[in-house]
Amino acid sequence: MKAKELRNLLMGCTIIASTALLPTLATSCSSKTDLYQPDEPEQPSQPETPKEEANDFDFSTVQSVSISLNMGLRAEVEMFTSNPLVADEMGNYVKDENKHPFLSGRTKADGSLDFSCHIPAAAADIYVFSKTVGTPMLMKSAISNGKVANFAEVDMESATKAGTRASWDGNVSDAQSQKGVYSNWATLQYTLATQDEQKTQGTQIKKEWKETIEATLKKRNNYGNVSYQFDVPYITFDKDVTIKAFFVSHGNNKRNNTLTFYTFGNGVQRAESNLNGDKYVTIGKTPSDYPLTVAMEGLGKKREGDGTTLTLNGSTTFPQGTSMAFVLLVNPSDKKTDKCHAVFSEYSTNGDFTYNFNQYTAYNNSGEAVLTKNVHHMMAFKLDNTHIALAFEDQPYHESRTDQYGGDFRDDIVILEVTPTVPADLPEGEDPNKQEEPEYIWQQDSYGILGFEDLFPSKGDYDMNDVAMTYHRAAYYDETWSVVMLEDEFTFINNGAKYKNAFGYDLFGDKSYFGSFNFTRSDIKSIEVTSTYKCDGQGLDTDLQRPVVMLLDNSQKVPVGTTFKVKTILNKPIDMFTYGTLNYQFNPFIVINGYKEQGRNEVHPTHFTPTEKMNNALFGTKDDRSDPANGLYYVGNKSNWHPFAINILATSDEVAKFKVPTEYKSIEECYPQFKSWYESNGANNKDWYNYPSF
Repeated sequence: MKAKELRNLLMGCTIIASTALLPTLATSCSSKTDLYQPDEPEQPSQPETPKEEANDFDFSTVQSVSISLNMGLRAEVEMFTSNPLVADEMGNYVKDENKHPFLSGRTKADGSLDFSCHIPAAAADIYVFSKTVGTPMLMKSAISNGKVANFAEVDMESATKAGTRASWDGNVSDAQSQKGVYSNWATLQYTLATQDEQKTQGTQIKKEWKETIEATLKKRNNYGNVSYQFDVPYITFDKDVTIKAFFVSHGNNKRNNTLTFYTFGNGVQRAESNLNGDKYVTIGKTPSDYPLTVAMEGLGKKREGDGTTLTLNGSTTFPQGTSMAFVLLVNPSDKKTDKCHAVFSEYSTNGDFTYNFNQYTAYNNSGEAVLTKNVHHMMAFKLDNTHIALAFEDQPYHESRTDQYGGDFRDDIVILEVTPTVPADLPEGEDPNKQEEPEYIWQQDSYGILGFEDLFPSKGDYDMNDVAMTYHRAAYYDETWSVVMLEDEFTFINNGAKYKNAFGYDLFGDKSYFGSFNFTRSDIKSIEVTSTYKCDGQGLDTDLQRPVVMLLDNSQKVPVGTTFKVKTILNKPIDMFTYGTLNYQFNPFIVINGYKEQGRNEVHPTHFTPTEKMNNALFGTKDDRSDPANGLYYVGNKSNWHPFAINILATSDEVAKFKVPTEYKSIEECYPQFKSWYESNGANNKDWYNYPSF
């Protein structure tokens, strides 16, 4: 099969997922005028090489994969080609800021997702990250014959052990800058009342409970519309009740927390706390004054549905009028320094109990302060008439965390089953089926590097650095699984040319991607180009029927590091069932020595078609073996394999680390694995761009 046929096969994709609606955005269009028209010097003269057969390797760095996933319930997921998580100093698993997902969105209602897309050819595994309640935080599956299925949960302890920073060891002296409540086992005076740990028969955690918890956590953490009604410091029972506790999920399996509770009311007086600054807490004047009772130990090792019956002074009945508050002990069994920290459900503004915490300011996405208040670490809300959800945040608060109020409250989640009924004054969890504002349901992201030689049709010095760019493309899908908007970002990273080169790209690659359907400028509703570099003609080229965007006219004038952002809104959404994904389907090119209206010299990646303004007489001369009649463009010969331009699809962190080849040194010298890669038609050394020799 010829390379062009292979490429067209790769570009066809099918996507099936849940639906929502993308908000309408308004932008403006740019006008088109001539960019730059210098006197073009003659191309360097080189002798004609023998007319050997053209090689048809397309120098593609992509692979097409079909992914089948089932999360068990509607879940928000992100997909990566490497492990996106690391352990921070506090032992929390956090996403590596240098890694970005290639796909993010929401599954169907039943948790399933089946689709195909393009990812870097070097990728061997797919990682699925989710913070949806009731789903694994991280799953992984190997790519086998272009298919990905059978995802399995990742053991986070071993997955993040290598190359991560050590977690906090509990030494208070190392944590003086933190603003949380750190407890010394010698200072925190409490008695852990014996909890029989009567193993209650496990219960099935219902799917609708998980969905209600997820919807509520999402609302609680929506900074633009902050909701605090779920911040319940304690629960007061309005009748005699029995209480069972069932484990739902643990969001940080590097920790093994213990959930305790204390009671007051019904004739029991709340003991005063003996505060030692804002770092230590003494509960009760003596241990017997105010005991804590264990509700559940070893939350990091529990299985979903594990349960126990709670007791109070040896009785399974909690009398009417009893109030219950909670203390989460973080890694209490890890007594390296006889210290741990504790987080409390109850707070007070006057400091008469728990801790007198410095006020914490919550911010929305615009950076506006929306509320200043004391902070605690638990959310509580009704799931139904007999079940209460408790969601805990085990990270102590400190000044550096002004970006989020309250954390994500997913570290430990427990359900209380209260018989005969839960208190009437508890807030109700969010309805997961409630209609939300329209939004796009998936975002597909691609990152890469572009390199060009500007001596076409001659091979030149083959350093591929005459114009070099990095790019990031984000495609947004609506409820019909059609792309309605594209956001492209190009960053100019090297100018190794003496010519005044222009740069542009066809938004949709070329028409061979879409069969008989040919996108034109009329399919574009608006184009908005944002950059510190301005030139005549930025935006759509109105001389062409194809949607071609020009960004710069003269590479000699553009400072390295200049970024061009292009937001494109479509009149005609692109149906993915028919046309495939768009993450790799664009056609970048340079125009040698400036922008000329007709008869210009364009350089595109292998097999990509030029615009109508290209001087077709250049094809098949010097080192080029193009054959437009047979659909071959920008190809070398079999004894002198080389592209004139290359598009490297890579991960975001690989793009950030890429080194531009040294001037006058061929890419083969700078990247020794490059030769093995193309001589094997891309089968070997697929990540050659990660191994420079300079």
